[in-house]
Amino acid sequence: MYIYTSFAKIIGAMNKKIVYTAVLVIAVAAASSHLLPGSIFGYDSEGRRDPFVSLIVQEKKTRPSSLEEMVAIEDLILEGIAISPSGKNVAILNGRMVKEKDRIGAIQIKKISKKNIELSINGKDYGLSLTKEESVKVGE
Repeated sequence: MYIYTSFAKIIGAMNKKIVYTAVLVIAVAAASSHLLPGSIFGYDSEGRRDPFVSLIVQEKKTRPSSLEEMVAIEDLILEGIAISPSGKNVAILNGRMVKEKDRIGAIQIKKISKKNIELSINGKDYGLSLTKEESVKVGE
């Protein structure tokens, strides 16, 4: 009888360890399942319309990324002008600093004054002006 009860205790202890280990393995697998490749949730439309995509399509205008690619005055944004006492005026066009007589791609900077610049694109003359919101006086 003693051998049977000892054997039952050993089996019972082993069953508890096995169950505990199995629960632990399942918990770790469930917690790390989002790290496995291919387990990212995605909508399978199966030929139907995706309800998460808007029905209203808005076309975005693609803008050239650098001044070298600019060919239209609409693509240019005059962000600022700096006037130096020595007459070396600079302007900021689309985030890039330019000075008079610079040639960048199809753009030729002709003149930079206090509130506007004169330039040509492919030989055609244009002017860009700062708006009130963009102009800032230093020291005020």
